This record gives sequence, structure tokens and C-alpha cells, in this order.
Amino acid sequence: MSDFVLRILHHDGTEEVKDLVPGDLTIGRGGDNWICPVDPAMSRYHAVIRGALDFPAIEDLGTRNGTHVNGSRIDSITPLNPGDVVEVGATRILLVAVGNSVEIRRSDATLEIEGGDQREQIIARSDLMTDLIHRADRFARSDLPILITGETGTGKELLAGRIHRASPRRHAPFVILNCPALAPGLAESELFGIEGGVATDVRARPGRLEEAHEGTLFLDEIADLGLEVQAKLLRFLQDGTIEPVGGRSKKRVDVRLVAATNQDLETAMESGRFRRDLYYRIAAVHLDLPPLRKRPEDIPALVEHLLQRRDNGHLRVDDRALAALEGHDFPGNVRELDAIINRAAALVDGSTIRAGDLALESNRTTAQGATTTNPNEVIEALTAGRAEFWRDIHQPFIDRELSRTSLREIIARGLELSGGSVKDLATLLGVEKDYRKLVDFLRNNRLLP
Repeated sequence: MSDFVLRILHHDGTEEVKDLVPGDLTIGRGGDNWICPVDPAMSRYHAVIRGALDFPAIEDLGTRNGTHVNGSRIDSITPLNPGDVVEVGATRILLVAVGNSVEIRRSDATLEIEGGDQREQIIARSDLMTDLIHRADRFARSDLPILITGETGTGKELLAGRIHRASPRRHAPFVILNCPALAPGLAESELFGIEGGVATDVRARPGRLEEAHEGTLFLDEIADLGLEVQAKLLRFLQDGTIEPVGGRSKKRVDVRLVAATNQDLETAMESGRFRRDLYYRIAAVHLDLPPLRKRPEDIPALVEHLLQRRDNGHLRVDDRALAALEGHDFPGNVRELDAIINRAAALVDGSTIRAGDLALESNRTTAQGATTTNPNEVIEALTAGRAEFWRDIHQPFIDRELSRTSLREIIARGLELSGGSVKDLATLLGVEKDYRKLVDFLRNNRLLP
């Protein structure tokens, strides 16, 4: 019996579910096909599903209209993973892992996949994102450790969840550990567990690695782990064993590691904050999630999805508002877009969100009601030698009072005044003792080559 079923949405709106069976399964209008819908947009022999029981893949049979997976036309045999939407003619076919409840939302690669309390929502219409997702799906079938990089709010955790659900480990636990949220000194016991009796009233409890046995452990913001814990994690990746805090014996656990960070690990390694040998272990596969500003083609589908989720499609965004969103810099990426749409939807009169309802840039205020930081004033203070990095640049940017565009202008002016030297810029900004932190900040925000 296969781990998958197909949910077929025919062009006339009717649906059916088919269990996968052994062999090559053809799709087309011809009556001798395994799936043979009455679909005028489909060729007589359109596509074939190969390896259906274990690792299904789809191949187009040289058709004029082509076969599409998650919105992208395929030109070779393409592996399929749970939640993938295949378009053949006007018919859509969704691959579903047995036990999952799946909803199709048209053919724009907007997928909602539910299984237990896990939910994946990945919007992919741009070539950047669809190519990345296909690459992630291919590597999901292996046990190679994967490193996901990208700015805050780009969806690193969602991609990690998709990788788990597309892997042979999908029926085992998907465990998440948010490294920055760990209190000092607790990272080791959270990861590796603790032996009973280590201290008074301390009970034995498993760590996240043990909880993820036979499944996937997702370490979010792995760069925030201390060096001592990094060393223990490296040992686990080398020999597959863990030693709980206070324990005297090792345990063998079988875990696939997916890690993520928004930091520049190369800089962290140069400064000694991250082990280079660990980097090579966790980055057997490196997936870099593009920021939203580099994939504006995804914004219309994202907006539609967010409105559908919030108001069941009762609201719409007009063309000028959509154009304003496509031209916005989005330092907070999809998370920021979600906040903008939620705010506009809560305040709009009527059923249409217009550009003025979005409160982009010029209308932005802080939680205390202060107006947005004026970049011209910061540049003036910088030129006069009165600007201070943490107060005038870093904190306003973190608080969203200073846009990424304004940040670029300020840093460009600072580098101009410093003759292009980042060290001289650190002196100009009064942070020469925090030079490395300044470099990290500039590189993380793509302000240095």
C-alpha cells in the first residue's frame, strides 16, 4: 500500500480521490489512461506518474501545453512531495500523504497542508521561490543536514516544516528549538536532556534531540548557540550519540538536522563565535530564502492568501495599493506584509483597501506615537560628527522607525565620510569597540559587498 493518495480536481469542479497503485500511471484524455478526465485542454496522452508507491515523480509526455508543478512548467522527470499541485490541462492533481487533510486553493501554488497541529503555508509564484522549493523537495528525500539562511520573516521555519513532511521521516516528530529564546546555561540540557539526580529535585527529562528520534530537529537561529554547546552538537553529528547533562552513558538517536539563521555565519566564524567545523557539518545543503523585495511577483498571491485567511475573501486590494506594496522594501518580509494587511483590513471602510489605507513609510509611527525617524536629520548629525550608531541608527531601524532605504542612504553617507573604511565608520559612529557588531549588522542587512 502506498503512503500517498491523489486528490483530483476536475475542470468542471468535481473531485475524486485515487489510491496510488504500482507501475507507470498515465494521465490523458485517452480512455486507456489511468486518469482520463474529459478535459479539452489535456492531450490524449499528457503525462505519466512513475515510481508511484514509494517515490512518485511526474513526467510530461511532450505536450504543447506542458505539465506544471506548483505553478512551474517541468522539463524533466520531477519528484513529487506531499502538497505538490500538478496541473495537466485544466485538471489539478494534489499529492496527499495518507492521514493528512489537504485543501486546494486554485492553481497558484498557494498551499495549506494540515497534519496534526502542524500547518504549512508557502506562497510561491516567482521563479526564485519555486526553484528554491523544488530544490528543497529534492534534498528532503535524503538525510543530509540542511542549513536555511534568510532575513527575518522570510519563512525559514515553514520551509523546514515542508522539508520534514516531504521526507521519509514525515510520520515521526518534527521538533523545533528556538535558540535565542533559551536562557543562559539551559541550551545544553534543552538539546541533550538531563539525568535525574544531577541536583536536588531535578528529574530526568529527554532533550529535543531525543524527542526528535527518527524525525527532524529544526534549530532556529543556530548562530545563537554558545561554543560549548556547538562542540557537543558537532560530536552528535559525527557519531549519532548524545550524553545528557549529568549522565555517564551515551544514547544513540537517529535525527535529521535542519538549522536556520539570519546571521552571516562567515563573519561569525571569522570572529570565533561559530565553529567552522560545525558549519561544514550542518551545511551539507544550503538553501538561501530570498527576501520579499527580491520576489515582488509573489506579493499579489500573498496578499490574496492573507485576505482569504483573515476575511474569507470579503476584502480586495485595488491596483494602486498592490503597486505600492510591490514597490515597498519590506525589511520585515512576509511577516511585515502580514501586519500591514491585518492593520489595513481592520481599519478600512468598505470592501476595498486602497494605497492610503496601507500606512506605508510616511504614515508609520512608533508604539509611543512618535513620528518616523527623519533620515536627513541623521545624515546631518553624521556629517557633523554627532550621530551615534546604537541610538540614531540601530534602534530606530529595529523599531521600524527607519526604513531600509533610509538606512542605505545613511550608511552610504557614512562610508563616504569615512573614505570607504568600515573601521573609520565605526569610529565616526562611536562604536569602535563594537566594530565586529557593526560589521555583522551591515552584512546581515546587505549593506556591505
